[in-house]
Amino acid sequence: MKRIFVCLFILPILMSACVNRSTPNRTYTYISYSNDNKGCEVENNHEMIEAADDSTAIVTAFERYFISLKTMYEMGRMLGDTLKVPSQNMTFEIKDSFGKELKNEFFNNRDSILANLYEEIVLPSKMKYFDEVVKVRRDKINNSVKLMSYYLSSPNSASGVDAYVYYKNLSDKTIKYFYWEGYPINAVGDQVNCEIRGNKVFRGKDTGPIKKGQSGGGCWGCAWYNWTAKKLIITSIEIEYMDGSSLHISGDDLYEIGKKK
Repeated sequence: MKRIFVCLFILPILMSACVNRSTPNRTYTYISYSNDNKGCEVENNHEMIEAADDSTAIVTAFERYFISLKTMYEMGRMLGDTLKVPSQNMTFEIKDSFGKELKNEFFNNRDSILANLYEEIVLPSKMKYFDEVVKVRRDKINNSVKLMSYYLSSPNSASGVDAYVYYKNLSDKTIKYFYWEGYPINAVGDQVNCEIRGNKVFRGKDTGPIKKGQSGGGCWGCAWYNWTAKKLIITSIEIEYMDGSSLHISGDDLYEIGKKK
């Protein structure tokens, strides 16, 4: 009887010791991918992850993925705006030992944990990346062309209004074609359309070659027919260079090259 009592006393202790003993790690597979120049998915990294449970493995996988994003954003800063946004070109998988994909599995506080991890690892490099892209693009635009003048003529006897646009090439590249788009407004600032063709926006084309330091542009006769057209508003500029490259300028960037406010 005494022996049975001792066994019953010791058994819970042994069981408790077994429970408290650290659980052995499980093995997971982490695979990262990116798109090559042809848009095909290419495997970048394939490694095994040791983790106590699925949630820990998922967090570890996202940490590795975020570190890869950070590296690509840092590379992008060195390359200027020639690198595509990395997050659009990278992805990953995290699978358990049975091959089950765990990337989207839910666990407690998942969103907040991953958001904090992203802010800590990726966000600083991402912000610097886009700051550099904006700077490079602004420098590129400021050194592209200068709008010297643009205006409308008075209406002719048939209400035809000519558009005049003149520009100067500031770039080291030779301009092959220069395109501009715009619309007219009346004396009170309202947009008006062509009363014959019905169009509001007109697209003009100037043919080069226009080398660095040279000026281009001219007159586009009867771009609109409207007695009330008073002022030309430029909405976009597009430049094709002799080397095959191009540049599109619109929105607030137009003020950088001489658009009037």
